[in-house]
Amino acid sequence: MATTGKVKAAIVGCGDRSLGGYFPYVGQVFDLVAACDEIGERAKQMARIFEADAYYDSVDTLLAKQDVDVVIILTNMASHGEIALKCVQAGKHVMLQKPFCTDMETGLAVVKTAREKNLKILVEPNYWINPIYIKAKEILQEGHIGPVHVALARTERGWIPKWGGKTFYEEAGGGMLFDMGVYQVSALVYLLGPAES
Repeated sequence: MATTGKVKAAIVGCGDRSLGGYFPYVGQVFDLVAACDEIGERAKQMARIFEADAYYDSVDTLLAKQDVDVVIILTNMASHGEIALKCVQAGKHVMLQKPFCTDMETGLAVVKTAREKNLKILVEPNYWINPIYIKAKEILQEGHIGPVHVALARTERGWIPKWGGKTFYEEAGGGMLFDMGVYQVSALVYLLGPAES
């Protein structure tokens, strides 16, 4: 693939989530230079289909060998923090699926390293760019409904995720809070600000 002048991106995690708008979109907006998955054959196929320059079966190899500006992390939830930390340590911007991390220590290390290296981290869900939430925040800030004393958020999942019940319910970093609850927590923090206690 010829140099396009676009931001060079690599996708790490070539499973179900990667097809939900990532590979097709990233290939149009960025210069998709690599696909990476611990199942090497899956990374190879995604690189072929979406015309990435290279494929890898290891994040370490990707970071050591590939010229890339941003790494898009779409792996299992428990691995997000470790991979994000490796990426920022290597001087790469990061975009990742929720949750950002599943433990506070790793999350703080990622943020600290990114700040030191002047790197950007974008975590989905990103309510601050959703027009509905932007308008809701304006309404709250302008005082149209008065002070907020209580906020109620609810989430549910009436089905087992495609990636498997054992992983979702039993593995470290799985479960409803990390998978679905993060949406409500993120929305409330965006609308009302961080929790004071």
